[in-house]
Amino acid sequence: MLELRPPVAVNKGTAALALAEALEIPRHGATVLFLGDDRTDEDAFTILRREFAGAVTVRVGSVPEGETTAAELGLPTPAAVERFLNELARL
Repeated sequence: MLELRPPVAVNKGTAALALAEALEIPRHGATVLFLGDDRTDEDAFTILRREFAGAVTVRVGSVPEGETTAAELGLPTPAAVERFLNELARL
């Protein structure tokens, strides 16, 4: 896999933060949920956990050997994500 990034300070984290701000999600008293399955999602895990007191970050799948994740939770498969979201919607 080859990851190409432009020489600007834009990533999934800055994009997720900009979206939350555009939607006027308050930094306290609200929950944002971000699920991601690869290294490029780590920026969002980090920024959202830092900026939103109620952020919930979920890494989907296994973390490759030698890597770590900033996500606080994990789900093993996309099927587990579907079950999780269905249960969340039910609640």
